Amino acid sequence: MKRVPFKPLAAFFVIALAAGDAYADTPKFKAGDRVEFSANAACLGAQFAIPTKGTILQVNLGTTQNYVFQADAGPGQSPRTMTKPIYSQDCGIRLLEGGGPAPSLDVCPTEEPPGPVSKTSEASEATFKRVIYDRAREIEAEHHDVQRVGMKFELFESGKPYVNRLTGGGLRKDGSPHLLMHDGAPLDAVIYPIKARYAKCIERPTWKRLWLIEENFDCFKNTHNDWACPVGTGDTKFLKQVDLPK
Repeated sequence: MKRVPFKPLAAFFVIALAAGDAYADTPKFKAGDRVEFSANAACLGAQFAIPTKGTILQVNLGTTQNYVFQADAGPGQSPRTMTKPIYSQDCGIRLLEGGGPAPSLDVCPTEEPPGPVSKTSEASEATFKRVIYDRAREIEAEHHDVQRVGMKFELFESGKPYVNRLTGGGLRKDGSPHLLMHDGAPLDAVIYPIKARYAKCIERPTWKRLWLIEENFDCFKNTHNDWACPVGTGDTKFLKQVDLPK
């Protein structure tokens, strides 16, 4: 049986890869460009085109070869993130006059509540805001490309504090222990209920995401005598999510 030489085969694959690169489209637009594009595969001006205005958030090269858009929100709609292949740019995308980003009422906060908080910090609005922020930042730190977390509070209401006790005298009828009024806090800890609405900004290398969130927190000293503010009872409301160019 005749063996097929390895080197010619390797050369064939190299040539094939090079040919693939040669057919890759060169992007005509860049992140931050203000454009009109068809939301489907049709060309702009074609019968079935869906003209959509938006801002380019990201240009992906390599094997992905697409644009990522932040489409403008229509009446009663939320902004949407959409993609379109680069090869569609000749008839499916056009630069809008001016070419810059559209004015936006959505401001992504870059500031953070004053801190840090220590074991000796007083129970106060400033302390609790910082603890809530530190918790959010710790969660986002799990994503390697997050560069900054900003937070600005629009609403901060404190409820009536209470002492964490065992309910029902501490024992059920069968002799088993009752749960604490707040299972996550130590016995006899003072619990400070908080209702907050805040804007949170997550910045990544080429874009940023704005969240508007409303949720309840319970702030208290934990078993290590550190301040903690886990999410409390009630539904967390995600009022807005907007992707913005950086």
